[in-house]
Formats: sequence, structure tokens, C-alpha cells
Amino acid sequence: EDTPSSLPEYPFTQIGVGGLVLNQKNEILLIKEAHSMYQKRWKLPGGLVDVGEDIDCAARREVLEETGVVSKFESVISFRHAHSLGGQYERGDVYFVCRLSAATSASEIDFDQGEIHDATWMPLENFVFEADTYHINRLIARSVWDAQQEHSVPDRLFRGGELSCDWTSMPYERTPATTGTELTGCTCF
Repeated sequence: EDTPSSLPEYPFTQIGVGGLVLNQKNEILLIKEAHSMYQKRWKLPGGLVDVGEDIDCAARREVLEETGVVSKFESVISFRHAHSLGGQYERGDVYFVCRLSAATSASEIDFDQGEIHDATWMPLENFVFEADTYHINRLIARSVWDAQQEHSVPDRLFRGGELSCDWTSMPYERTPATTGTELTGCTCF
């Protein structure tokens, strides 16, 4: 009864999602944020998961809110768990990337100009070699592109350490890739 509770006093981890959306032309949906220190970099649309929201629903919602593109959930293709990113609320961050497909053949983008500076469909091959991107987004897209070149099914894109997880642009301590059983570093299915 005098033993202190071991439960955290407050939430200490936020959950974010990114949507890797491909259309029928094998173009990837990308955005540039309006209010970010990296606003000139292309990135996957995404954001934070709402309370009680499933990851797949959050990814589709964020894509729709930011770009107006309706998408279909295919799979979770990657996640990473980081500590003390120094961002919002000084919390840990779990970031899931969901593989989505554009729900229609129309490639029209109607982006939220209050939140998004620019949005485009870019050929996947061009994006994987684009310099002005978020490094982790490019690595994940590159794995999808590599799987397409090998004509393999991208259900387990990073094969336990095959990707070195060179997170040189990330401002936190990193750990080696895992095989999908640990929640640290770069873990992908």
C-alpha cells in the first residue's frame, strides 16, 4: 500500500503514421509541409494517430486530409521507435509506414494549403534517388522499388539487418536493425 505505482504519470510515447501511396502509374504521393523547418523536403503524407484510432485508418485519414486522395490500405511495411526526438512534448515516437494504393485511377490532388506547401505524384524510381527528401522515407520507398525490380512480394521489405538503418539525418541515438521482434531502431516486416 505504500509502494509507489510503477505506471507512468502521463503518456510518454506518441504514435505517428506515414502513407506510402502508389497509383496505377507507379507514382508515389508526396508532400512538402507548410510549417516545418524541413518544408522544402518531399515526404510521405502522415501525422499522429488519434485516440482510439487504428493505424490503418489513421494512415488513410491523414492522406485524405492532407492531399484529398482516397486510398486503400494494403499493409504495414515499416515501423521505427525513437526516444527523445526533441519534438512535440519531448516524447518517444513510434512511426508506422503503411503501404496504401490510390483508390481510383484519378491522380488529382487537392491538398490542404493551411498545412501543406506542395503535393505531387512522383515516379517511384525518381523519388528513391531524390536528394531533398526525408532519409527514412527514401529508404522505405527504395525497399518497395527494389522489391518491384526483383518481382518479389514486398511483405517483408527489410530482412533483419539487410538494411543498415543509416539514419544519419536523425537527431537521436540509433540501434541496429532487428528481425521484427524488438521495438527499437529500424524494424520492418
